Amino acid sequence: MPIWTYALRTRTKPDERMELWACIAVAFGASAFTHPIVWFVFPQIAPGSYWAQVAQCEAFAVLAEAAYMSFLGLPSALAWSILANGASAGLGLLSRATLGFP
Repeated sequence: MPIWTYALRTRTKPDERMELWACIAVAFGASAFTHPIVWFVFPQIAPGSYWAQVAQCEAFAVLAEAAYMSFLGLPSALAWSILANGASAGLGLLSRATLGFP
């Protein structure tokens, strides 16, 4: 969410810039849409090993969130989505390696 909030606050035209609370809400919306699908749907339908499922989940999240942000007018939405989801996946994998969760 912090990366999306930053992107929405700084990368849109000043006359089109949303209030901070709106940026936070939009950023939450991206996660609220993709996370349940990644956590509850993909494990049931995605074929392959754990790593294959991780790759499929991340590809879905990147593309879905980029489409969402592009629809809302964020320039370079795909690049921002790769950055946001890469950071999220990296932190998740670090947590898994160090804490055993998720």
